[in-house]
Amino acid sequence: MNVGKIIGSMRLGNCVISGVGVLAGYAIAQRYAAITPEVGIAMLAAFFITGAGNAINDYFDTETDRKLGKAKIAASEKSILLFFSAILFAIGLGLAANLTAGAFWIAAAVSIMLVIYSAILYKMKFLGNIVVALGTALTLIFGAALTANAYAAGFAALAAFFANVGREIIKDAEDQKGDAGTKKTLPMIMKFPELKKAVFAMYMAAIASGLIAFMLGIFRGANFMILFAASAALFLNSFRLFSANDFSGAQKHSKFGMLSALAAFIAGAL
Repeated sequence: MNVGKIIGSMRLGNCVISGVGVLAGYAIAQRYAAITPEVGIAMLAAFFITGAGNAINDYFDTETDRKLGKAKIAASEKSILLFFSAILFAIGLGLAANLTAGAFWIAAAVSIMLVIYSAILYKMKFLGNIVVALGTALTLIFGAALTANAYAAGFAALAAFFANVGREIIKDAEDQKGDAGTKKTLPMIMKFPELKKAVFAMYMAAIASGLIAFMLGIFRGANFMILFAASAALFLNSFRLFSANDFSGAQKHSKFGMLSALAAFIAGAL
């Protein structure tokens, strides 16, 4: 058994980002950034649930990965990967059970969505994109659920949702070869001009969510304006690269755009 590859299936970088998203959601809602014991437990819960979702996705995606020459584990280790994912889900939900009722149910809902996405929606990846984006957005709401005020974090989560849908579409455009014959994605059912319109609409909706929150006074300050402007520029450049068929570059700029937007929301709330 390759222990390193089994643990690697968690995609630890994504797990850390989920934990940071929880902290960001809490900071935005509370207008105060601190890793209290409760916040620490929530961050760990998000870390393990994200890892579980990634592991079970690899379990169901083994054949596609093998087709692309990117197989992460041997076929004989699939059952181990499934068991590993179940343990991670149990740890994450066990930690979430020590939080508020709202936070626990968010954790449970995200866990169910991740399983459904991997086990059922993998063939209809265009629907799975929404599940993935929603799961990412809910990390912010999960952190905010530790407080009595999730209103501000709701706008940040909305922006994260739209931006992630756009990025998932770009990822599918890049992965068409591997997805062919096993999954149905938007790039397979839409012509490229319509696909560009969809990505542009998602990016504009993400930017609009932040601007509306700013106009409502939920986020404020020069730091917010600078960071959010940088985020908008990165999203627009991501769209430019996508239009030029540079899918890898478009994904990278989209990720940086989301990180800049997250920093803007935190700066604008504190």
